[in-house]
Amino acid sequence: DFVMGSMPYNEFLRKSLNLSDDDRLGLLLNSPPQRPKVVSLPFRMSAHEVTIGQYRQFVNDTQYKSDAEQTGRGGTGLREDGTWGPSPRFTWREYGVPVTDDHPVAHLSWNDANAFCQWLSKKEGAEYRLPTDVEWEYACRAGTMTRYYCGDDPQSLADHANMSDQSLAKINPRLPWALGHDDGHAYLAPVGQFTPNAFGLYD
Repeated sequence: DFVMGSMPYNEFLRKSLNLSDDDRLGLLLNSPPQRPKVVSLPFRMSAHEVTIGQYRQFVNDTQYKSDAEQTGRGGTGLREDGTWGPSPRFTWREYGVPVTDDHPVAHLSWNDANAFCQWLSKKEGAEYRLPTDVEWEYACRAGTMTRYYCGDDPQSLADHANMSDQSLAKINPRLPWALGHDDGHAYLAPVGQFTPNAFGLYD
């Protein structure tokens, strides 16, 4: 049993006082109320995100083309003019910033992630699937009721997640929301670099 949802109504009201009516309505529509949920069947979760290297094995085995590659729309990354935004060149192969095979794969659709799971299931003779939203949040919260699984203070995230912090602010000094710490990762961080939650899950 756990309570699903990240924003109690009183916190929503407190945070939305200075917003326009349209923005406040948008937040409300995208922030369902907290509600009790039950995870009734056991499941396993990967300790961290699928890496670029793992996804590359899938593509090499199957010659799969991601939705971003097929549509030509691409994803979001650091463009050549120094701005962050969409570009057709951004797919799981290209981010606009340096990455290695140990970084988390990105720019994938649900179709792409599901195809990876089907390939891995066949390859290993076991069932792999995407978690439901209830399973994912249960695993992420790891028994906590705080704003973040590591506490209520955004600074508590310093040891647990790759955030917009001083490593990014050095590159973009106008960044208004940068946290005060510096984790050494301005953009993507390799998987498993931070402290895991109580269930042993990273990032």
